[in-house]
Amino acid sequence: MKLETRFAAIIVVSTALAVLLTNTILTSRLKADYQATARKEAREKALLVRYGLLSTMMSTNDYDEIDRIINFLKSGQNFSFRMVRSKHVIKQHGIRRGEIPKSVEEEDALRDGEIKEILESDTRLKFIYPFITDERCGACHMGLDGKPVPAGMVNGAAVMEFDLTGRKMATEALAGQVALVVSVILVAMAAVMIILIHKTVVSPIKSIASAITGFQEERFNVDLPAYSTTEIKIMADEVRAAALLLAERKGRRELEIKEERERNTEARKFIMSRAQDLGIDCNSKLTDVINSLAAVVDAGEQTVQMSKALKYMVSEESRFMLPNDLATIPAVSSYLSNIVDADHIQKRAIELTLDEALGNAIIHGNLEIPSSLKDDDLDSYSELIAERSGQEPYASRRVEVQFAMKGKDARFRIRDEGKGFNWRKALGEETDIESIHGRGVMIMRAMATSLEFNAEGNEITLVFDLGKQASA
Repeated sequence: MKLETRFAAIIVVSTALAVLLTNTILTSRLKADYQATARKEAREKALLVRYGLLSTMMSTNDYDEIDRIINFLKSGQNFSFRMVRSKHVIKQHGIRRGEIPKSVEEEDALRDGEIKEILESDTRLKFIYPFITDERCGACHMGLDGKPVPAGMVNGAAVMEFDLTGRKMATEALAGQVALVVSVILVAMAAVMIILIHKTVVSPIKSIASAITGFQEERFNVDLPAYSTTEIKIMADEVRAAALLLAERKGRRELEIKEERERNTEARKFIMSRAQDLGIDCNSKLTDVINSLAAVVDAGEQTVQMSKALKYMVSEESRFMLPNDLATIPAVSSYLSNIVDADHIQKRAIELTLDEALGNAIIHGNLEIPSSLKDDDLDSYSELIAERSGQEPYASRRVEVQFAMKGKDARFRIRDEGKGFNWRKALGEETDIESIHGRGVMIMRAMATSLEFNAEGNEITLVFDLGKQASA
């Protein structure tokens, strides 16, 4: 999932939960407030009705007047009203408008004289207010025994049922309006948050990620703006620094490749020129030309190189134990090529072949550095050679070189202490002479009369037939 999508999903889910939770709490709170307020108003209205009834009954006992009072009080609230009489009042005055109890609660109120408040549903609220006699009531009301009623008896009750449907609908409408406003506000805030996060977080990170991805395609021209967020600024600075470093390394690598190709071109031109001077057919394969020709080394320089090689000779049988020092290769190869009894071209062929074989033994054998790394990253290739030359287990390894003459054959055995390689596969592949290091492999195969490897691939024996020119 993309970062932008993940952020948006988090904000949308959070906003939806916030809207749901807020609306649920708000609706529940408004409902509770509506019920409390409705019950309070109904209770106040019921008390007002009760006092009005008592006053009217004590002064006139006129039912029509009571109806007028009830209708007047209904103007502000929807409720029904009826009177309930006790048994002794019914015995004395009879039943005029159905004043008998119609529920258990009404009978209980007539019996115990307690006020009853009953919530029959969320829109129906019922009040039962008993009328308790005092010392004045005995003048008008008689008990079941025919005597004036004493104080403290229940003469009857007022039953009022309030319809709260209107109040509920108004509350629900208000809750819906408030919920809508809150939802719009939360959604607007979420949209603003998404825009801000995209601008301050997602967009910068996408730009940085795009720049890093471009490194794989060697696009190091990074153009990132200045960011105000500390963490993103640090990431952008690191990417810029990495781009500069990689661009510099790319430039150095391209320059080295260019120089190597120029050297290859110059070597090719030189070989062709020398071949023409010696009358060799330049239309033949380049490998055939190399079999007959190599560069001329100054005699004074050869003397210096030979003196260096003598330091590493350990026996009279021309046996050398070389460290992993590439600087020793020219000295040893120059010395060995000059102690054989051969013509000038053969000496140069031997020297060039030994250079390649000794380089392979040190770099790819003892130091175990793959040749493919030279193509991929020349800087890392050179750095790894220097690093492993002083690092165990590579540093203590040696290259053994033995030379022997058998008739006209000059035999050179070169053995390293590495893990070896699959020489059978290598000998079966075509080597590109125009590649960076393919020329050396081609020279070694072309210039020696024969070459042999041991089973492990860490020892090569080069044979040069000094009685004739080297052949492929």
